[in-house]
Parts: sequence; C-alpha cells; structure tokens
Amino acid sequence: MANLTATLYITLKTKAGKWTTVKPAMSDNGRLKKLVAVVDGKEEKHPEGQYKVRWLENGKPRFDSVGNDPDAAFMALNRREKVLAAIAAGVEVKNTDGKQRHKIFDAAAQYLAFVKENHSHKTWLAYSRNLKLFQKSCAKTFLDQIDRADVLEFITACRKQVSSRTGEPVGDRTVHNIFQNVNTFFLQNPLQLVTPESMGFTRDQWKTLWNKTLTYVEQEVREYSEEETKKLFDACNDGEWLVWNFFLVTGMREQEVASCAWSDFNPSQGTVSVTKKFNRDLGIEFTPKDYEERTLRLTKDVIATLKKRRKSRGSDFLIFANADGKPNSHFLRDLQELAFRARLNCGYCTARRRRKQVSCKDEAVCGKWGLHEWRKTFACRLHRSGVDARTIQHLLGHSDLETTLRYLRSASQETKDHGDKLEAAFGRPRKARAKSAGTS
Repeated sequence: MANLTATLYITLKTKAGKWTTVKPAMSDNGRLKKLVAVVDGKEEKHPEGQYKVRWLENGKPRFDSVGNDPDAAFMALNRREKVLAAIAAGVEVKNTDGKQRHKIFDAAAQYLAFVKENHSHKTWLAYSRNLKLFQKSCAKTFLDQIDRADVLEFITACRKQVSSRTGEPVGDRTVHNIFQNVNTFFLQNPLQLVTPESMGFTRDQWKTLWNKTLTYVEQEVREYSEEETKKLFDACNDGEWLVWNFFLVTGMREQEVASCAWSDFNPSQGTVSVTKKFNRDLGIEFTPKDYEERTLRLTKDVIATLKKRRKSRGSDFLIFANADGKPNSHFLRDLQELAFRARLNCGYCTARRRRKQVSCKDEAVCGKWGLHEWRKTFACRLHRSGVDARTIQHLLGHSDLETTLRYLRSASQETKDHGDKLEAAFGRPRKARAKSAGTS
C-alpha cells in the first residue's frame, strides 16, 4: 500500500554550529509556533530555521524546503498529503515532461510569505492585492498552463480597475506597476519559473508588450510656488507647520518622513538622518531606498520647533507618530485638507467620496496637492540658490543623476531664457495691447 504520510520538520543550527532537522513546536490550538523547534524535549526559538516537508517516494525519503513562514509550511504539508493521496488513487499529477505540477495558488501563497518576511508591509499589501487580481482573471490551475491569452486577459482586467481615490479607471502607470508585480512573481516564485517563452511569447512580442501595451506617459511633477507655500503655512497650526516645513527643507520621501525617529535627529549638529530601522511592536520596518542612508541639514526654525516638540512628544519613538505612536499613513489626506482650508484648491478636480463623485470646490480632494511635489520644490529651490546637481542628487537619495536633472528642468536658467525669448518673438508690445483693447 502506498505511503500517504507527509511530515513537517524544521532545519536549524545547533549551539555547536551544526545543522540538524527536528520536529517543529505546536501550540495548543494545533498551529505551528513560528520558528520554534523541539530540541532534546525542550522548545527553542530558531530565527534561522527553515521548514521542510518529508515524504517517501518509492521507499526513499524526499524533502521539500518550504521557507520560514509557518502558514505556508502548513499549506505545503497539506498539499503534499493531497498529492500522495492522488498518486495512491491513480490520479495523474505530473505534466508531460514528467515534472511535478505546481498550482498558481500554492506558488502565490509561498511567494507572499517570502515578501512578508523580507519586505515592508506596504510592499506585501501591493503584491497580495495584485496576485489576487491575477488569480481572479486567470482560469488556469497550474503554473505551466499560463499562456499569452492569460497575460492579455490580465492586462484587460487591470485596466478595468477603478481608483478608490478618484472613482475613475486606473491610469497606464498603475497598470504597468500591477503587471510588473505579477511578472516578478512569475520569475521569483519558489516553485516554478514562468518565462515569456514558457507562456508562448517570442522575444519581439514580449518587447512589444512592454514598449507598447504597457507603456505610460511619465507625468511631470510640479513645483510649489513661493506664494502657494506661504498661503499654506499661514493656514497651519504649530503641528502642521512643522510637518510641512520638514517635508520642504529635507526633501524626504513620504515613507522616510513617516519612519523618521527621534534618534535620527541631532539638534547639536542641526541634522536629521534617513536610517534603517525596525520596531515590531509599532509595525515599523523601514529600509532606505537603494539601501543608502544619508544625513540632511535642517533650518534653524525647524530645529527650534523640533526641540519644542520633543519636550511634549519625546516619549514617542517616531517624530511624527500618530495617536497610537505608529507611523502616520495619512500625510496626503492631511495636506489636501490643509490646502482646502487655505482655499488653494484648483476647483477642477473630482474624486470619489462616500460613494459619490465630489469636486475639489467643495471637498478636500484637489489632485494638484501631493507629497512628491515637496521633493521637487526642495530640489528646485536649492538649485536656484546655487547648489549643484550632484549635491542635490545625494540629498534626494537618487541613485542616478538623470532622475535629479528631470526634477531640476523647471528651475533651470534655460527654461527662463526660453520663456523670455518666446515673449520677445511672439508677444505683442504692452502699448500695442493697450491700444488694441481701447479700440475694440
């Protein structure tokens, strides 16, 4: 009779420095205790541990490494037991070349477990949402069944998605990003590589897909004018003034500001640093983009206000923590509410709120107010003050100079000179305009 038993083990490193395989520890409710093993009859925590599923195949022991996530490990164990039962019942579970077939659902579960363990919560949410959309659009069961038709159907499904903020179909860049997430899953999932060739694409077809079907227009980020920021700051209370001046004078990204801790602030040096940090209790898991830390100078008024804030909020781990002491995830909403209060909305934007379309004339939904604009404003004002592009590149944390130069185009003297020349070539003299207006 076929052996239908599969067993879960955990491979770990002993105190003597040797690797061994033992039974994992279970909780009273029958679930695995994460990376806890039973060693010599005692439970021990082993963060380096890796789960493995063991079964017999033709009388020989086989092992399948299933990562370090207990839920994914349990799923792998259940899947193996089902495969063994299917084999015993005479059900075919192999593809035409004799290799074991892997379900899309199982591959997605294991890949998401990896992302959850190694990336930020925000990244995990994005992959979870996008892989769920792919599984919903794809009628296939196994990874080796995915073909060109499934890819094109998925792109169509992406274009039908509706933005929760505007109530309109998502843009081309969002479609590109969703597909990029799923393509990363194709190439990095732990069960089976899914390549353009395996899906039936030629090299030219795959190139066309990215360069034509999934292309998007890179929208230019605008710079806030001096007049706009003055009106905005005039409408701020003390706390708001610090937040938005901090965005302005540091040029930090949203996640960098949200993850900025009091330990990053050096009042004696007048600086703040972008550093890697981890705090499980507060849900903080932050790594600087491109893994490069950097230190930024602050203005005297921001330093003084930070010192004042630390007296009342110094017990918080984060400088701009929310009421629960966790990272603020509502900076954009706060900025748009402030802009609405300061009467700076354009009056033309619409968005979906409370299941209906509203205008930025009446609600805080103006699309011209965004967080990335602070970075461009920071870069352009420094450039106009004489700071060179290489220095600005370092301050922004850009990995290449071209990205920085795109930020600085509107601040360059070349743009101003072009405007002056355009006016000289095509603009009517002021006297001629006045005369024309008087005779009309």
